[in-house]
Amino acid sequence: MSDLPLEDLPGYGIMRPILDAVTREYRTTLTALRDGGKTPTPVEARQVCYWLADKLAIRLAPVEIGDVLNVTRNTVPKGVQTIERKRAEDSWLREMTDRLLAELRA
Repeated sequence: MSDLPLEDLPGYGIMRPILDAVTREYRTTLTALRDGGKTPTPVEARQVCYWLADKLAIRLAPVEIGDVLNVTRNTVPKGVQTIERKRAEDSWLREMTDRLLAELRA
């Protein structure tokens, strides 16, 4: 995790549309998303950010995505796997992530 201000992180500009979409969908703030809270909403929202970055083929290393979301680099691939598993079981999550992915690709 980096000590740089969020706006100075190399991946922030690339991740910004994803962060905006996810914070809007989960009705949360960027601060809440990054604060490392372990309650279900911010955890799942962060994982959706990782998943979207992966599906959009964002050219950032896990450590750069982790810096933006204030998590370790190992958390990012695990989060992608978690959302893949949850999407298979949860139709709301699958529909929501598909919609966000389509919006971000447009």
